[in-house]
Amino acid sequence: MTHVEPWVIRPAPNSGELLSSYLIRISRAHGRSPGAFYRQFFPNNTCWRMDLDRNASVRFLEDLSRFVKIDDQVLEDMTLSSWMKNLNTKTGKSDKANIAVTPWINSLGVHKQSNRKHTLSFCPSCLKEKNFLRKEWRLSFVTVCAKHCNTLIDGCPNCDAPFVYLGQGSAWPSCNQCGHLFLVQEGALNEFMFGDLCDFQHQLLRGLMDDQVVFFGHHLSAQEFFSGIYLVLRAVKLRLRILGNRPCLSLMLGSVSSKRVEFARVNERVHQCLLLNELIKDWPCGFLAICSEIGLSQRVFDDSYKLPIWLRSVVDQLKPGQSRIRKPQLCTVRKQLRQIHRRKTGGWRAERANLLLTKAGFQL
Repeated sequence: MTHVEPWVIRPAPNSGELLSSYLIRISRAHGRSPGAFYRQFFPNNTCWRMDLDRNASVRFLEDLSRFVKIDDQVLEDMTLSSWMKNLNTKTGKSDKANIAVTPWINSLGVHKQSNRKHTLSFCPSCLKEKNFLRKEWRLSFVTVCAKHCNTLIDGCPNCDAPFVYLGQGSAWPSCNQCGHLFLVQEGALNEFMFGDLCDFQHQLLRGLMDDQVVFFGHHLSAQEFFSGIYLVLRAVKLRLRILGNRPCLSLMLGSVSSKRVEFARVNERVHQCLLLNELIKDWPCGFLAICSEIGLSQRVFDDSYKLPIWLRSVVDQLKPGQSRIRKPQLCTVRKQLRQIHRRKTGGWRAERANLLLTKAGFQL
């Protein structure tokens, strides 16, 4: 990069702010739209066509640090890369992470506004206090704001359009389509469900930040813990989808969407998080009891995924289950015909003919 003169207006990043949010605040401080502003300084960079917070390159961060006079490591910490290594689920076929979707990180979709998903959640009250996007709002298990005691929203209250912050020309927080001002979320979960969600969310956030989790006597790394609970949620959702409308007395949660948690709306993620909380809050007794009630067996976990050791020891206590591929059962007539052909005693042809005529309904 030839032009390395620092920008005159360089607002300081907030604690816990997303990199994309910080870049948008810089462009607006200069009175420019994000696309036009960064095309001027990064003409060959297509960062705005992808999920910048997941895919920011080292070269881009180094060039950006020269403009804002901030260490590139500080800028990297504003992205999701530091969390992605702990959230990736390894597979048996390959140890490479899925580059399209990272478990537990909401997927934004493609860069075209019409194809954006309702997966960027936020708290309007937090935006009103400090106008920036929090890094934790990109996590799929973050569904409530403990500070303001309400659920996050992922769409316009007026037209339900997704929150497309990169394409907005007006000031935050307003809708990109209808211009409706995002107000404090009306309505909330009941106190019991909200308390459970806050405790569950706090437990997972603390484990992710500390890179270690103490889980019912198991000292686990964050990667072991998050990959395990992801597989638990996936298996139970699959079984509940097969059961359909059959009630589960241990899970009085209503219908739970089988959609991947990274693609789900915030209300669907609330129910999935409540489901996961019920599965792990009394581990492993509660999990085994629920599996016994819904008929979950080891077969659901015997895909290409590598189970963590702490989860494998519990899955081994489930029923083995039946194979999906069953050997064809021979009919009685065919078995008898094979026995006749095997023996081939005297008069076996007559015996065969009598058997076929009898089965055909003829009286001999």
